[in-house]
Amino acid sequence: MESLLVCIDFSPLTDRIVDTARGMAQCMSRGLHLVHVQPERNSIPTAVISNTAGSAGKEESLTRRKEVAMLAKLCKRLQDEGIRTSCSTPAGRIDEMLTREAREHNAKMVIMGSHGNGAMYHLVVGSVAEGVLSNLGIPVVLVPAQA
Repeated sequence: MESLLVCIDFSPLTDRIVDTARGMAQCMSRGLHLVHVQPERNSIPTAVISNTAGSAGKEESLTRRKEVAMLAKLCKRLQDEGIRTSCSTPAGRIDEMLTREAREHNAKMVIMGSHGNGAMYHLVVGSVAEGVLSNLGIPVVLVPAQA
């Protein structure tokens, strides 16, 4: 079944992303697939830089459980509104995981936020949207941070 892939990061922009996706799904008679990617863990072992390695792991686990619960709640809310909605929370490189999810769910479009980071940030870190665009070749709708 064709769907629209919606990238959720739980930033202040999330409500605007969901509102945009909801409207597009209704206009296009498509379902939504919500994705929240858990970023890769730092490659430096926590024990090397901190003596609180155990508490850092517990905190990360608690954060992940909260994010999974928030995504499930959001998914249920959209389903209750009559929109066919699924969700997933893969872990890994964000652009790679979004590309994989888009392919697995036959996404015809990706909807994500644009946080308005500056040119230097983009040069050094890159853009998730750019990675998704180059990997998929389907439209990517960027919801701006400010209207």
